[in-house]
Formats: sequence, structure tokens, C-alpha cells
Amino acid sequence: MLMVLLCVGAWTSAVTPTNSTLAKFEQWMARHGRIYKDNLEKAKRYGIFLETLRFIEDFNSKAANHSYKVGLNQFSDLTTEEFVPRYTGFRATSRSSNSSAATTFKYSMTQVPDSLNWVEKGVVGSIKNQGGCASKTI
Repeated sequence: MLMVLLCVGAWTSAVTPTNSTLAKFEQWMARHGRIYKDNLEKAKRYGIFLETLRFIEDFNSKAANHSYKVGLNQFSDLTTEEFVPRYTGFRATSRSSNSSAATTFKYSMTQVPDSLNWVEKGVVGSIKNQGGCASKTI
């Protein structure tokens, strides 16, 4: 009887994170208006979402090493391979024969600060979703 209780307890603790992450995924879908064409697509996106969630939890658990934390956003169900061409305008091209030639950096700075806070200098603002702003180079 004790063995059965231990097995049930282990199974329950193993299932609970899945249920809570599934609930988190469902809440995330509702918040960002995600509707998938079928259960296969939903399962694929849930897998990507879980990978993103694991990355976030791992990164934030080491927050002492960073000056910021990361979190879920409207892109949390996309892979990098999907995100980059869709939202950055980056198109991978083959290198030309001249592109491997080394170029020299024309500035010499002997005193470089250890850090630079562009927010304090008023150069950058808060993070915003610019959507498809069409600032792609063609």
C-alpha cells in the first residue's frame, strides 16, 4: 500500500507541471489571440512554447548574472528560424568572393568605458512592438 501511495505521489508531481504549463500556454494563447489550424499545429507550438519557457526560467534563475530578466511575449511560440525572416527582414545570402577580405577598423579608441547606459543618456526608450513596420532593406 505504501508503494502505491509513493507511486501515485510521484506521478501526481510529475503530471502537475505539465498541467500548469498547459494552462499557462492556454492563457498565453488567449492573451495573444492564437488559434491554430489543428491539434498537430497546436502541439508543435506548445513544444516551442515549452522550450521558450524553459529558456526563460533558466535565464531568470541566473538573474544575478544579468541586469534584466526575460519573459513570455507574443513571439513565444515561434522558433528563431521562423522569427528572424518574418520580423527582422534578414535574408541570408551567399557571400560574394570579396566578402571574406578583411577590413580595417579606422578608429582607435584608447579609453573605452566599462559600460554605457543608453537609457540614462535618453537615446533609447522602452521596448515596444513595432509590428510589421516595413523597415526592411530590399
